[in-house]
Amino acid sequence: MTIRTLPSRTEWAAAAEEWVRSFCLPSERVSSRPQDWLTPDELGELHDLAHDAVDAARRTINGTIRGILPAFRDEPKRTAARLQWADTLDDRRRPLYERLRLLRSDRLHLNGGLRRGTSDYATVDDINHSIGRVIDYALRYDAPASTVDRLAALVARLLQHRDGAAQTALDAAIREEVAKRNSDEGWAKELERRARIGRDPILFVSPA
Repeated sequence: MTIRTLPSRTEWAAAAEEWVRSFCLPSERVSSRPQDWLTPDELGELHDLAHDAVDAARRTINGTIRGILPAFRDEPKRTAARLQWADTLDDRRRPLYERLRLLRSDRLHLNGGLRRGTSDYATVDDINHSIGRVIDYALRYDAPASTVDRLAALVARLLQHRDGAAQTALDAAIREEVAKRNSDEGWAKELERRARIGRDPILFVSPA
């Protein structure tokens, strides 16, 4: 037989804030749409700067790749053959080929971050993560500092507005739950809830 000891009224009331905080992330209490936290001009500027940063970084990457490619004219096109070929590279060629692979990988990540971060369906978190990736690669590959700095400032402003609203919503939810759990009406509804869902034998602690 299962015996469940439910919290007393005092314990239940004291757990109000913890319950609210664990219910969901603060950001889930507010809109995830970037359009709700940046003006249309700011969001348009963010997209334009992201494209500019990627274009600049991609030029550096592509130029470096073009300088390396002549050393690997024998690289197979098909994946399976290329993997086998790479395993046979000598110690002189292998480090340079690893450099080539890294450049290609960084270019893919850069392009992917741009696509996701500027999508019409991008959320605030999409922009934070994806444009954050764009910023990291743009800095690595010599995009103009003024472009990257302004892009980072817009992402920071987006997060500041969203996170500020999320904290306000969280604080309001905590106040509401604390008030409810410290009221006679709230406790009565909690007892009704327990009676409605209770199936196993329950040992109630006397309300304080």
